[in-house]
Amino acid sequence: RAGERSRAAALVDSQPLPTERHTFLATAFAAMNCEIALELDRPALAVDAYRYLRDYSGRMASAGTATAIGPVDLFLAYGAAATGDAAAATAYADAAADQARRWGLSRFDAHIARCRSRHGF
Repeated sequence: RAGERSRAAALVDSQPLPTERHTFLATAFAAMNCEIALELDRPALAVDAYRYLRDYSGRMASAGTATAIGPVDLFLAYGAAATGDAAAATAYADAAADQARRWGLSRFDAHIARCRSRHGF
């Protein structure tokens, strides 16, 4: 998000996020993997994470109660876009924007709009 793609790519290469799913961090890690996959153009990184997150549509991506990082549907939009499904990316982004408005997350609403503009969904 800070625009430092080469540093982000080097970090992902040297210290990839865990992909295990039997932990309270699973939705947060899967969500981050979808975003990283889209931003660094690494669709393979999104495949498993995107599949996993589908069961959590409509919820908040979080690591327990302390680390809420945004609507799961936003990260599903990233995963769909990263794996080439533009129609699903648009539908998930619509759902995420609706959730952000209903949940009073105005910063996420603005972030979703920027992502949609940048990535075309």
